Amino acid sequence: MQGALEHYHQTLKIMLCKYCLEDWDRGVPFLQFATREVPQESLGFSPNKLVFAHRVRGPFSLVQETWSSNLSKSQSLLHYVQDFKTCISETLELAQENLKQAQDNMKVWYDRKARLREFQVGNEVLVLLAL
Repeated sequence: MQGALEHYHQTLKIMLCKYCLEDWDRGVPFLQFATREVPQESLGFSPNKLVFAHRVRGPFSLVQETWSSNLSKSQSLLHYVQDFKTCISETLELAQENLKQAQDNMKVWYDRKARLREFQVGNEVLVLLAL
């Protein structure tokens, strides 16, 4: 998991360098929004989809909705909450399945170069202890 976080930080640094020549602190929220909108390969969903159970509406979505006039009809609060709960459950279940598949794929790649090693009593080995 540490590698994924480091990869995210590296991506964010590159985006900051490309996007924000001056006033980088003003661009961070926009870049974070952009990175949270992109589906992650291992999960198959964007972080926003996993947290909010729907695609978060950004500026372009709002403009598109206004132009196409496809605004959804109002619904009761109870109906909204029930739909939200169902969507969250289904999304998390699919994300777990996708993550399991990604882990299986990573194991296959790792196992291609892994070699079975057997040790006998009396063999010399190097043991590294983490403190």
